[in-house]
Amino acid sequence: SSGSLQVLSGATFDLNGNGEGMGAIFGEGTIRLSSGAGVSMAAGGHYVFSGKLTANGTVGVAGTTHVLELSGSTSDYTGATSVTAGRLIISANAPSGSAGALGNATSEVLVGNASGTADSTLLIGASGVTVGRNIRLQTGNSGVATIGALNASGTSTFSGNVTLGTNSAAAKPLTIFSTAGGTLAFDGNLLRAAS
Repeated sequence: SSGSLQVLSGATFDLNGNGEGMGAIFGEGTIRLSSGAGVSMAAGGHYVFSGKLTANGTVGVAGTTHVLELSGSTSDYTGATSVTAGRLIISANAPSGSAGALGNATSEVLVGNASGTADSTLLIGASGVTVGRNIRLQTGNSGVATIGALNASGTSTFSGNVTLGTNSAAAKPLTIFSTAGGTLAFDGNLLRAAS
């Protein structure tokens, strides 16, 4: 679907066991993701979701001109998070293994698709935000994979490991983006994918 879903504060939208491809999500309410499925967004534009993503589904950004900004700190979904095309901005802490902007999971955040030409970008959107999850750039696409931060002051931190490529495949190049006046810290290891 190309439609957009706005969930107002205090409201809950339940996918009721269905995975959905949609234009966008935004708002301050709660979205209950589906078991083994979830939401994938692809519409052009910048959409901010400050509410809660919950249950055991997945969240994916899959449109070349789509920007999803997650600024809620209480999401506890346990499925995977990926940006295979477009831009995902994280504007609240995203720890590994406890609730945060990217849910309560320990799985790798995937950047880039396994095929195609689309660029994919994962950014921290505010000073003081830490992303604790490990990140993997996927091999197989010719697009540019970018990790970085938008803070113009203070420090934004990726504290997990960043793996450059899919295991048993060629390494994937990484572009790092930082804003003038701000500091971007990588506290984890920069790793080449295992052969």
